[in-house]
Amino acid sequence: MDSFIGGGSMTITLPKPNLRVVEGVTVVEDSEIGSKFRIAVPMVEGSLCRNFFFATSARGASQLALAQACIQLDRRLTLYYTDMPETAFTPAMREAQELGARIVIVPSDDFSIVSAVAQKNAEEHSGKYISFDGEDAVQVIAQTAQSLEITPDYVWTASALGGITRGLQRAWDQARHYTVSVVAPPRADYGKATVIYEETPYVEPVKRQPPISCNPNFEGKAWWQMQAWLDAQKAAGQAPQPHQVIFWNPAAK
Repeated sequence: MDSFIGGGSMTITLPKPNLRVVEGVTVVEDSEIGSKFRIAVPMVEGSLCRNFFFATSARGASQLALAQACIQLDRRLTLYYTDMPETAFTPAMREAQELGARIVIVPSDDFSIVSAVAQKNAEEHSGKYISFDGEDAVQVIAQTAQSLEITPDYVWTASALGGITRGLQRAWDQARHYTVSVVAPPRADYGKATVIYEETPYVEPVKRQPPISCNPNFEGKAWWQMQAWLDAQKAAGQAPQPHQVIFWNPAAK
């Protein structure tokens, strides 16, 4: 377990993810705390700043992970979103508010403008702008994967910006990496992974929930893409063993 010291004498202990075999693959279950929270804690705790600024989608898991980290480490958080009325706030946005985050709606539908506003405000208030796909985030995922002491041949993930798959590529550079791009932002970076672009919109969940606890709009789509790949491998007489295939499940409970 990794421990991080927050405001006062507070300590946040981060347990290792669990491993279990499900339908022929080894699932890395980071759902006890969530990979996003695992990334957020050291980024917040390791900064001398008291104020954090983050541009996020209305449905993303990162906003809640960051809000939880900030409240536990006695920091302040401001979240920035594209233009919407208050009646359109998602449950995740409202929960982040309840955790103490301040919400700022930027009058634009362009997320790059929202990000620029958040970064400018961070500079003006001597705060820190948070990115979940930067070097800090990639290194946290790499260290977490290395701590599991396993050596997979194939690694599957779901991606938006690509931070998690790049971290896993750093940890398991000998493996073949596949990532399912559920949303494809212009600045996404998937490293050396083979990218499968999901055709269904993010807001449309999978028709059948996978046999793991995951986001049906995100990891659920990667799960079924992986199963289609496994079926093709079996049909070709090249079915891998469960320990050879990793599916990274980052969603918090």
